[in-house]
Amino acid sequence: MSDSPRTPDENAVDDLPEQLRIRREKRQQLIDAGIEPYPVDLGITHTITQVRDAYDAEALGPDHHSGDVVTVAGRVIFRRGTGKLVFVSLREGDGTAIAFPRGLTAAKDAERYRYDFSFSGLKSAVSRHVQHEQRMGRQIDVADVAASFQDAVVDVLTRKTVQACRDHDVDTLVVGGGVAANGRLREMVLARAEAAGIEVRIPRPGLCTDNGAMVAALGAEVVARGVAPSSLDLPVDSSLPVTRIVA
Repeated sequence: MSDSPRTPDENAVDDLPEQLRIRREKRQQLIDAGIEPYPVDLGITHTITQVRDAYDAEALGPDHHSGDVVTVAGRVIFRRGTGKLVFVSLREGDGTAIAFPRGLTAAKDAERYRYDFSFSGLKSAVSRHVQHEQRMGRQIDVADVAASFQDAVVDVLTRKTVQACRDHDVDTLVVGGGVAANGRLREMVLARAEAAGIEVRIPRPGLCTDNGAMVAALGAEVVARGVAPSSLDLPVDSSLPVTRIVA
């Protein structure tokens, strides 16, 4: 569970405030037009379990990045083509309301998976919770589901990261990437690192950018060190390792 209950705070640093503002405006536009922004009664074609059963587990892989999980869970909650609108409600939710599982944190996983992340069980737990609430005829509390989901992910990410720092005598932790703009992640990693005597270096939300921008920054640094830049007709290769330079 999280270190402390999450209380709504409109002045708190949250993930990408500008995007949240835009999403709130879009939600309000739908409401003003008489359109239900969260049409949870739409039909479901497949469950996560059915998808996993239809494909080889080895091909799917045992672990998934947290960004991918967020999108899937959002679709489960809202039955929409995208999952991001769910996080408009994060500030209004209670992250301790639903005890979603923390993957690979059981005692039996302490050694073999000490620093590993897995969110597969979390996706299934969200799906089961939504289905259970619907069977019981209860309204799904979107804000609590979203906030509890967020806390489950952030709890594991920060707990294992700080543990790795402790185990390897690392006294400075650098947090980067788009997920570093998430307000709850920032809040929890700062608190846990401080308790462990670890310094955290984390950019302000406006500088927490995606992988594409980070790769561009890396390219600029390489060129600045005298390596000839690639030509503008260089084709896209998403699997190109950063250790290989293509002229």
